[in-house]
Amino acid sequence: MSIGVILTLFFTGLLVVLSIPTFFLVRWQRIRYAKILCPEVKKLKQANQVLKLANELVFQATGMYYQNIYDIKSILIMSNNFPIKLMDDSKVFKPQASSVKMTQEEIAKLLKEKSAEELINIMFDKYNLPKDVLNLEDIRVDEGKPAKKASEVYSRIRSMKVMALFGFEMTRNRNKKAICEKYKKMVQDYSVELSEFEKEALRPDVSEIELMQISWYIEATYIFEMILGYVEKYYLPSEPADISNWMPTKEEIANLRIDESLAEKLLKLYFAYAWTIHEQMFKGKSVNLISDVVFERYKALLWIYDEEGSDYNDIEVDT
Repeated sequence: MSIGVILTLFFTGLLVVLSIPTFFLVRWQRIRYAKILCPEVKKLKQANQVLKLANELVFQATGMYYQNIYDIKSILIMSNNFPIKLMDDSKVFKPQASSVKMTQEEIAKLLKEKSAEELINIMFDKYNLPKDVLNLEDIRVDEGKPAKKASEVYSRIRSMKVMALFGFEMTRNRNKKAICEKYKKMVQDYSVELSEFEKEALRPDVSEIELMQISWYIEATYIFEMILGYVEKYYLPSEPADISNWMPTKEEIANLRIDESLAEKLLKLYFAYAWTIHEQMFKGKSVNLISDVVFERYKALLWIYDEEGSDYNDIEVDT
């Protein structure tokens, strides 16, 4: 046997001998680290299970809470005992307080006694808004007459409240298909007139953008109800409105009239708000108003004066 073969066998044997303790050492380290890590992994899995369970419980509790609100505050918002249950958002959502404080009596007095121009000056002073960007001549109100009838406005209120409640349930419940079927049946049974946008939105996979648009409907219903003579509470442009408890009888519905003077004042006032927000945003400045609130209320007023018969959702808020 040659020396080369002997050396090869020697070193091969030595490598095998040395690898055995190395193998056991690595195995021991793996077992050691496993003993250290396994409890932590186990804890993590347990924590995830607990978190999952907690989330489920919170979801169930939230659903029960909202359902209790529905059950407690069950009201009719349509004629012929229309069965819709509303909730009091003020007990659930706590929006930031308005930067301007005014009593209900003060707001009512201003709207009744002041002209549109006086109203704008007073409110702009209260909100410390610049007046140099205003040009009321840019707004045109043909003979001061709204294009919509009171019956059309009331019909829009019904539709928007149905959709607002649909949006509310869709963001808080899992069975979206059942919710859609429920509201489709409601629309059919009570002859609710929906816009094309609203008909399309009544589906299980309604988008977040569509739900966001629907969520602002309450601001429009606030304006519509005000010009029809019903005010549960006045809301400033720096605070979101709440859904009302208005339940007019058949006789009251038949006698509804649009307050044309108030409608024109509000149109000019919210045009001024919207214009100012637009101009200040263009300059990179902020205002003490909620822009979405202002634009939705202004859109409602534009719809009232729209003579082209446009769907509400097709109204463009131009300043």
